[in-house]
Amino acid sequence: MQTIAFVSKTFTEAETRWSTIEQECFAVFYAIIHWESYLLGIHFTVETDHKNLIYLQKSSVPKCVRWKLRLQEYDFDVTHISGKSNIVPDAISRCLVITPVRDTDKLIAAVHNSIDGHHGVERTIQMLVD
Repeated sequence: MQTIAFVSKTFTEAETRWSTIEQECFAVFYAIIHWESYLLGIHFTVETDHKNLIYLQKSSVPKCVRWKLRLQEYDFDVTHISGKSNIVPDAISRCLVITPVRDTDKLIAAVHNSIDGHHGVERTIQMLVD
């Protein structure tokens, strides 16, 4: 399995007051809708470090039910991976909280293209985490 892209979105003030399951469910919904043109008609896997999302199909949380109904046209599974195995998205989300830079692409580009040259994948990730 190969990750091909990441997407992020800053929550609005109202969204920050949602429960954790609602925020995590919305993240899946947002990502799938964002990449819709690539995902319709193929089977794909959503990997999450939020274990409760593996029960997304059985959720009775009203917002999640609404999003779940919209996602019925997609063929996907949700699997749990530990946070320790989820290095890149975790590092990116941590950096977005720490820094005022809200554009993930700009943040990665800034680290990736720093003045002392290209560092490779592992070093770039480490620089994002530090």
